[in-house]
Formats: sequence, structure tokens, C-alpha cells
Amino acid sequence: SANTITIAPASISSPVSLAPGEVTELAIDSDVELSGTAPFAATQLMVSQLYAGMSGPSGGGDPSMATLFPTSAWADSYAFHAPASFERRLALVAPSSASVTLDGLPVSDWTAIGATGLSTARLTVSLGFHRLAGSAPFSGVSWGYEDYSSYLVPLGGAL
Repeated sequence: SANTITIAPASISSPVSLAPGEVTELAIDSDVELSGTAPFAATQLMVSQLYAGMSGPSGGGDPSMATLFPTSAWADSYAFHAPASFERRLALVAPSSASVTLDGLPVSDWTAIGATGLSTARLTVSLGFHRLAGSAPFSGVSWGYEDYSSYLVPLGGAL
């Protein structure tokens, strides 16, 4: 039977109905929550600097892809490394009521994803190893780019 994938907020896209084994691609440039009537896998793709028309001293990167974790696999702490020579970024998603720290300092500037009860934060991070801790399970991706090179890494999950 079909799996109906709902995108919230609804203004982003109409629901998508997929038969077993079917895939779809959505060009989404804002924060969303995906839910389905059956289990599904979601990936995030970072396009190349040529596709995106980006230029500048750091370029815009090459394509990268990460498999995203369902909320049931989120964890309340992560450790990650931000490598040298890249513009280093972090995108987090957490319950709106949660607090998250990066290297012991509170993460601020959260933005609600509509009325989903989830919020996102985007940060620039320094070179090196980092630790994230939350008052509730959360998730995110560490990503970076330089001229014709990039990485997009999920922070992991409680699998």
C-alpha cells in the first residue's frame, strides 16, 4: 500500500504518495518536518557550487549527501570534528522546549518549524573537536564547503 509523506509546514509542499520502492525528490530550501504513514528513509543533498551559482573565496562546494535519522534514533549528546580548510557549519533540530549546548555554551537563535514543536539552529563552528549536549534527544548535520569540495555528515543516532 502507499506511504503518504507529509511535509510540515504544509505551505512547503503537498503530501506525496509513494508505493513500496518508489522515490521522490523535493527541492526544499527551508526547515521542514517529514512524517509518513509507514516507515521511510530521507536523505539530504547539498548541491554543487556550479548548480547553485555560488562563487567567492571559499567557493560553494561539490555535492554531498547524508541520510537523516528519524526522531526515534535521536540522541542527547554527540561528538564531532570540524576539519581544516572548510567553511564549517552545523545545523541542529530539537524539540522547541529543549536546550542544547555546544562545547558547554548554550545554543541560541532557534527558529520554530511552523507548529511542529521542533526548532532549528544554524551555527558556524571552529576547527577541531566539539561536543553537543541536550536536555532532550535532538539531531543535526555537520557540513562544510570549500572550492569544489564539501562534506555533509549526520551527527549520528541512538541506533
